Amino acid sequence: MRGLLLNNYYSLQNNIKSSLGIALLLSLVSFAGVDHSVLNAVIAAQIWICVEHRGLPADG
Repeated sequence: MRGLLLNNYYSLQNNIKSSLGIALLLSLVSFAGVDHSVLNAVIAAQIWICVEHRGLPADG
């Protein structure tokens, strides 16, 4: 069971890092009170990265 958890952690490590990076960026942008277009761009990047990590289904 421990090996399974470690394997899942290693496979998701890049996703965890990118999610934490986006969350940090969103919090900094919202605290800085930057224009809404910057906040919208960050949210759009978050959606794009989420879709990219899910991948496309295999053909056939």
